[in-house]
Amino acid sequence: AAMKARGFLIYPGKLTLVESFRIGCIGQIDPEMMSRVVVAVEESLQELGVRSAAPAPAALAQRMPG
Repeated sequence: AAMKARGFLIYPGKLTLVESFRIGCIGQIDPEMMSRVVVAVEESLQELGVRSAAPAPAALAQRMPG
C-alpha cells in the first residue's frame, strides 16, 4: 500500500526464500522514472519501519552453495 500510494505497484518475489518484491516495467522507462522508484522504495521502507532491507544471514546461507 505504501508504494501504491506513491504511484507504483510491486509484486512479491517468488525466486528466493527471503521476503522480497519485484519491480517490472511495461513500456519505456527513463532515468527520472527510476529515480522516482528508488525514492518511493526508500520512503515506503521508512514508513513501514524497515531499518534494513538486507536479508538475515541464515537466509543468505540457504541460497549460497557449499
